[in-house]
Amino acid sequence: MLLGRTANGLYWMNRYIERAENMARLVDAGLRMALTRTQN
Repeated sequence: MLLGRTANGLYWMNRYIERAENMARLVDAGLRMALTRTQN
């Protein structure tokens, strides 16, 4: 049972890490777009 709980915890941790990476990419893209608009 402990192995199953550990695997489940790792699975969800990976999901949250992926979600955070995607959010960071969106923020980065939005920031880059905002900066390029102000320069033109």
